[in-house]
Amino acid sequence: MSVLETIPNGASYKDVRDTMNDVLAWKKGIIAGGGTPTPTPTPAPTFTTPASITSDGTPQVGETLTGNDGVVANGSISARAWLLAGATVSTSAQFTPQQAGNYTYRATASGAGGTTNSSATVTVAAATPTPTPTPATFAMTQLPSSNRVYQRSTKTGGGPNKGTGTIPVNLNVTASGGIYARTRAADGTTVLQSAWLAVNNAPVANGPVDISGVEARNQYFFLDLAPSATGPWTNGTVLVAMGRLIYLSGQSLQVRNFRSSGDATTISGAGVTFGGKGAVLGGGPEIGTSGAWVQPSDAGPVTSAGAAELINLQANAFGVCVGLVMTAVGNSSVQAWQPGGDYLNAAVAAINAAGSKFEAAWWYQGHSDAGRIVKDVRAEFKSMMDALAGAMIGSPPSWYFTAIPNINSTNYGNNQSRNGIRGMYEDYAKLTAATYLPMEDIQLLSGEGVHCTQAGSLRQVQHFHRATGKELGGPGDQGCVYGVPTVSGTTVTLPYTLISGATNVTTVGDPKQRWRVSDLGTEASLPITSLTFGPTAATIVLGQAPASSAIEVGPFFQSGDDGRADMAFANLNEGDGTNMVGRELFVPGRAILSRPKFNLNTANITFGSGGAFGQGRTSGYFDVPIPSAFGTVSVEFFLTVNNVNGGIQVITTLPGDMGWLAIDGTQMGFNTDWQYTLAAGQTYHVVLVISATGKTWFMNGQFVQFGPLQDRGTAGRGVGIGSLGGNYVYTRGVIDEVAMFYNPQRYDKAGFAVPSAPYSGNEDGLLHLWHLDGNGTDSCTLNS
Repeated sequence: MSVLETIPNGASYKDVRDTMNDVLAWKKGIIAGGGTPTPTPTPAPTFTTPASITSDGTPQVGETLTGNDGVVANGSISARAWLLAGATVSTSAQFTPQQAGNYTYRATASGAGGTTNSSATVTVAAATPTPTPTPATFAMTQLPSSNRVYQRSTKTGGGPNKGTGTIPVNLNVTASGGIYARTRAADGTTVLQSAWLAVNNAPVANGPVDISGVEARNQYFFLDLAPSATGPWTNGTVLVAMGRLIYLSGQSLQVRNFRSSGDATTISGAGVTFGGKGAVLGGGPEIGTSGAWVQPSDAGPVTSAGAAELINLQANAFGVCVGLVMTAVGNSSVQAWQPGGDYLNAAVAAINAAGSKFEAAWWYQGHSDAGRIVKDVRAEFKSMMDALAGAMIGSPPSWYFTAIPNINSTNYGNNQSRNGIRGMYEDYAKLTAATYLPMEDIQLLSGEGVHCTQAGSLRQVQHFHRATGKELGGPGDQGCVYGVPTVSGTTVTLPYTLISGATNVTTVGDPKQRWRVSDLGTEASLPITSLTFGPTAATIVLGQAPASSAIEVGPFFQSGDDGRADMAFANLNEGDGTNMVGRELFVPGRAILSRPKFNLNTANITFGSGGAFGQGRTSGYFDVPIPSAFGTVSVEFFLTVNNVNGGIQVITTLPGDMGWLAIDGTQMGFNTDWQYTLAAGQTYHVVLVISATGKTWFMNGQFVQFGPLQDRGTAGRGVGIGSLGGNYVYTRGVIDEVAMFYNPQRYDKAGFAVPSAPYSGNEDGLLHLWHLDGNGTDSCTLNS
């Protein structure tokens, strides 16, 4: 039907008819309805839930009221108003009345159909006056430690907006009541924090009373007390501060951040002028300060330029005074820091003396543990850390871990053993949400190659200081994040992502002298012809092509006495401090591995059902590569035993008579040391951990055996599974779900949970994964 607005000349008969019929229908509607039809109006907004008022407490002057808009249909809130006696006093949702009266909150909703109001009323009473407490009668004992820094309880609030804290003061209260406090500057006259009620009702007693609400600031002060806001005041005579405490410990390189040793350079000679905004409490057999808080000076005992520099940098960055609590002991391994021992007991005593609360903590150790069994060091380290956590109260500090900088002394392990410890610290930091802080550009004492000079101490604390910038929302000290190295002929490309703000890499000297590239799992370095850095990757040209695309790359593995030489730095320097170090490229705790897929040679394998998760190897043997000469690697699989009789069945082995795990009758053991009973028809989880210091076997989460590691057999077969190179009887049963991980924390001690499902292929630290579902395909999705 075509209905016309007007009928033009020449309109068709059909269009004219349709138009007239429409007019007649309209007329009929008018007659039937008694007039012109009224269009349906747009509805006005309505409040399906009315406006309301909530209060912080009983509504009274000084307490904030909150107007709640309610729920609106057919519109939205367009205006808000608080009314007193019909007059608007605020147009915000929240309002703090300053006088008593009946207040109305009015919410206005607008829509196409108009506007609608919804109101709520509340009666606000006059403020309840805070009663003036009865004045206490007391005698005050002066604070025991000059220069002490107390840990603040909050990081915001107070006059300087740096937080507040509590200082315990010994009082002999003979009449209970209120106690007021104030703080005065070191000049003795300037009041920094005006009188406030610090204790509402101190009971009659003779002992410590917590004076709360003390403002944190970047200067020392005297703490005065009085029974009323107007006095009479008992003036404090001991200068103290409220601010930030940092716990520092470890071994000799941390000791050098307390006192200089082997370097006659003074603090000022190192370019540091101490600003006086903090002090050091030393504890333990080597750096004790007899309970005193001491400021760095050439007169001692705190003679390290690093201590002076760290207090300066931290006080300026955080805006408060800084206290360092240091308990390091030279030439000490983690083994010497176990609960109940003298070193840890002394550390806990110093922690308690400082109040047991810290904002940050830095543990710096490792070279005395190089060469020890990594899993043992890890277990001891966790035991020590658990004890330290138990000694600290309140919110845990931000932890930072450093293990073995660029030392080059053969007295403390080799590259492999040092990297085993570095990797342990790095992984522990990752597991505990802490920060791993490598340092490979430290200046060491000439000819010694272990301990830092005064300049090296400065560099250490500057790295640490920049790392703590994460607590203020900054990027920390990390210089880059490495990707996976790739190989093309003699060229190795190592991609990386620089820290935000950096655009390229600058070099000092010849960094290639400190880098190493090797075929995966071998210790021999390939010759490096050139090493260049760009904004996204390092390019390494080798003197000979690797045996395959499987390689490992080690940045900054060794150095001379001056770690700044032959280095590479991101070109970002925030300039935080006149002596701030360059941002070195991040040095991981272990070598960086390429990630080629490794499909198993299945020529000697038969597949079938009956494995832990379905199909698996039912007969034959196969080898998996040992991928790293420097990092800890674990190989694991499930074994379902079907027959325990009939000669020795080798389960796993390393070449060169390095040890093997086998079944002989119903017993399973390491070489001829049988100690774990197996039963036909049962499934067992087998783990072999290969580290720089030895090999360890676990069965169903239980420790089986540890053995020394003469070499990794990198020129031979790698790890053999199912037989000893065709010798002895093949393992009778089904081997399933073979996985290899590059993570020393994964299986560091007995008692771990056995996996209950197949791996997905992208687990953290996974190197290779063979489901053995009828083939030898590497199912690790991280590989290519």
